[in-house]
Amino acid sequence: MTEKIFETESIKNIAICGAPGVGKTTLAESLLFSAGQIPQMGSTTKGNTVMDFDEEEISKKMSLKTSLAYLEWQNNKINILDVPGIPDLVFEIKSSVFAVEGIIFTISAEDGITIDTERNWNLLKENKIPFLIYLNKMDGENINFEKILDDASNKFKKPVLPLFFPIGSGKNFKGIVDIINSKAFYFDKNNLKEAEIQSDIKEVADKYKEKLLEISAEAKDELTEKYLSGEKLTEEEFKTGLKTVILENKLIPVLCGSAINNQGIKNLLDAIINYIPSPCEIIKEKQGTLPNNPDQVIKRNCASTEKMSAIIFKTRIDPFAGKISYCKIISGTLTLGKEIYNSNKNIKEKPTHLWLAIGKNFKDANTIKAGDIVVFTKQDNFETGTTLSDIDNPIIYDFIKPPKPSYFVAIHSSDRKSADKLSEVFQSIIKEDPSINYAYNDITKEVVVSFTGETQARIAFDLVKHRYKLNFETRVPRVAYKETITAKAEGHYKHKKQSGGHGQYGEVYLRIEPLKRNEGFVFTEEIFGGAIPKNYIPAIEKGAIEACQSGVIAGYPVVDLKVNVYDGTYHEVDSSDLSFRIAGLHATKLAIEAAKPAILEPISKVKVYVEENDIGNIMSDISTRRGKVLGMEKFSDSITVINAYVPQSEMLTYLSALNSMTKGKGYFEMEFSHYEFLPFNEYDRAKRQAEEIKKEEEARKNE
Repeated sequence: MTEKIFETESIKNIAICGAPGVGKTTLAESLLFSAGQIPQMGSTTKGNTVMDFDEEEISKKMSLKTSLAYLEWQNNKINILDVPGIPDLVFEIKSSVFAVEGIIFTISAEDGITIDTERNWNLLKENKIPFLIYLNKMDGENINFEKILDDASNKFKKPVLPLFFPIGSGKNFKGIVDIINSKAFYFDKNNLKEAEIQSDIKEVADKYKEKLLEISAEAKDELTEKYLSGEKLTEEEFKTGLKTVILENKLIPVLCGSAINNQGIKNLLDAIINYIPSPCEIIKEKQGTLPNNPDQVIKRNCASTEKMSAIIFKTRIDPFAGKISYCKIISGTLTLGKEIYNSNKNIKEKPTHLWLAIGKNFKDANTIKAGDIVVFTKQDNFETGTTLSDIDNPIIYDFIKPPKPSYFVAIHSSDRKSADKLSEVFQSIIKEDPSINYAYNDITKEVVVSFTGETQARIAFDLVKHRYKLNFETRVPRVAYKETITAKAEGHYKHKKQSGGHGQYGEVYLRIEPLKRNEGFVFTEEIFGGAIPKNYIPAIEKGAIEACQSGVIAGYPVVDLKVNVYDGTYHEVDSSDLSFRIAGLHATKLAIEAAKPAILEPISKVKVYVEENDIGNIMSDISTRRGKVLGMEKFSDSITVINAYVPQSEMLTYLSALNSMTKGKGYFEMEFSHYEFLPFNEYDRAKRQAEEIKKEEEARKNE
């Protein structure tokens, strides 16, 4: 039996976001239960919730990956994404929010506005979609509802006002006041009993209602004039104005309750219907381009009558179901059995199933309309960010770019089987989270894995150890030093060897000179009079390249030099490619020794995101790391970006230092920029590292 088909206007897509431990998964469970989608609520402590079904999530009792479920409420379909709250999972959070038109930002009433709450908010606030705050755990201890509202307004730099006000807190949390309709409701198991607002809280409720009226009047000029002239807004004007200011991000409304006790949940469901827009209200028109012609702009309306287009916004790799692709239909209608076009890979696809997900459980669907979310399984060519479109009307959309890494770990396994398997496993993990990078560094002879943060690394490593049973060791990565020359020089070498029969003979004269950074290796020749036959020149070049693979100071690759062969001699019988390759190698080595060689170090371009009161400490710290501050720019009202060039060697363990200096509020991104000369007082460190690499390579050969 296939599920009911919902029109675009009757679809609501929400993401439940917030810091770890605030009860997001429990909230999702309570929403599903209240709407009758599940027969009973599971719990994270028992490991039986709909949303946290991965083994690692059950073990850790926390969400590590976005999961999807849906419910029906007031003849609307609500798709719910339960999004991990770990701030390190930047790409996971941003790619999930890409698919929704509203965010239920969950805050623990016990903990208030924590550092992780702020970090999550900073990740999400650039999304121009409505927010509803659900203040959870109102049944906890030492709760100050109004202080949390004030703190949120100050931190989020927006009006934060309640639609519902709590009656009591902690063990005395017994109901809520509907501020808009001026009614009180008391909890009676899973139901609400209406009652009059008690006099001791009516004054507070009236205060907030007046504030809501005032901000609602800002929705339109005529409402503003009416309000300022002292006229009372009608109920319809009040509610319409309220929805407008929420939609325009001018107000963050607050609801409250206790998800674990199923309190305040039906009010939240009603608020989602009333204040979260349908996809066609947000995606009026989405811009893409023609595949293979990025200059030709194409637009699609969010309507089921449009040509079909969709984006894969999330990938999960399940041990049993295999590859699971979560897809948002941007326009048109997706129909089972009809071929579609994979715009990124330029191929046709014909999925055998369209699924609707309730956690790990899937239900068949035949038709999915614009704005809805569908799931595909075992589609090997679908990756996060893939655009799917109508075969005869292709389009490709831009997708969120993974953030730059800030945490780097070298991994190594002495177990040969584990070492061979590690690459395969990490490629699978990267399909789920493209912000992770796994690469072998040919200079440092090690595999380096890059992450957005330390917690993300810990999650990935735990997965590798527990699910795939692989053993490996970790360490701080080495620095990919290089060598170069700083002066012109000449090199001469005669290779002559006689041992019965044909001997070996080749003589080479050459000059070398430094090039600008990043110009690499240039080889030229100006042989006159046949001193060296032309057919031996490529062999000399090979020898010169081989010489540059290991520098004369510490054995790092030599770069940015020009080699010019200008003379030499040969023997009619004994000369060969091998002879001239050896001569070219040694002549180049001798020239490099005479050309005032130097070591180069990689320099990273760094962006550090900090609050204003931390700027001085951060800039001072960058200087102690031999960094050069390029300037600052405002990222938001509260965050400043410090741009700098810093040696990579000084940044490999920077994250912990930054956390210490900013109390966990700061974060940074970095990417390779260029190479510069290494200060001479750092040479010993580079030489010690080179010796370590050499010993490891020798040990590996002897295994």
